[in-house]
Amino acid sequence: MVSSVQLDEILGDRYRIIRVLRQNAFGSTALVEDLNQDHQSRILQELKLPSQDPRLISRAREILTPEVEFLRRLHHPQIPQFHDFFELQREQSLSFCVVRTFVEGMTLRQVLERRQQENRPLTALEAMRLLQQLLPVLDYLHNHGVIHRNLSPDTILWRRQDARLVLIEFGGLLQGMTTLWTERQDVTTLATTADFPRVGQLGYAPPEQVQKGIVYTYTDLYALGATVLMALTGQEPLALFNPDQGQWRWEEVAVEDPVLLTLLQGMLAQKINDRPHSAQALLQTLRRALQEMPTPATANPSEFVAPPGV
Repeated sequence: MVSSVQLDEILGDRYRIIRVLRQNAFGSTALVEDLNQDHQSRILQELKLPSQDPRLISRAREILTPEVEFLRRLHHPQIPQFHDFFELQREQSLSFCVVRTFVEGMTLRQVLERRQQENRPLTALEAMRLLQQLLPVLDYLHNHGVIHRNLSPDTILWRRQDARLVLIEFGGLLQGMTTLWTERQDVTTLATTADFPRVGQLGYAPPEQVQKGIVYTYTDLYALGATVLMALTGQEPLALFNPDQGQWRWEEVAVEDPVLLTLLQGMLAQKINDRPHSAQALLQTLRRALQEMPTPATANPSEFVAPPGV
């Protein structure tokens, strides 16, 4: 069940489709032009309901509207601004559309892949700078009662304009859609296909989220730790985890800095109580470690991933 957005189609009497970026069972994501705001580029996410049952529509409003309102209240330079939320009635379907700021750049995964091609693996210092950029964003979110739920190298953007890292693809809306579909129909068959989106990427989502759907501040800290692990090693986190022993293969992760290793081991602890619950506490430890390094280590923390020529 895939969305039917078309090139040059105008949605909500305002947003012209420039390019469809992604489609899945829940709808589509597109680059659009805002005809009411000087033709600025935006990202429009269409969330398509599985039916037009009035009870389902009411339930969708109940679930999705508060989530969007949370997102619209966020104002942080490393979080895209959410601008609009509206219902889109088609001939045979009803969708909810969320519009946010367009961020020009590359995903962290794309940046790291390019660095691998250039034979420039991430150093421990650069990994610490990555944490230095992203922990304050998570601290801001968590202080505002928002859990990202979906962190991975694919949901972190390197912004070309200023080389800062930006968080995208918040998992709350996706979780809401999963709830709606699950309540309405048997998704067993659909869930086995690549077309069915997942909240929390395997290898990056902690075990309690994957197994029980539990999310809290430590959910995001685990996923950020797994992202840093992938950035350091070039390997997917699952390849570095021993499921039989329920332990990470730390002997295969060459982490030069002992403070960074300790931080990652805590963030990636399998038991919730062994994991830090506060981004601020991690950030304080990280800042102390960086201050004890030579002067270049405390230089611009945004310089850790920029590939040449981008």
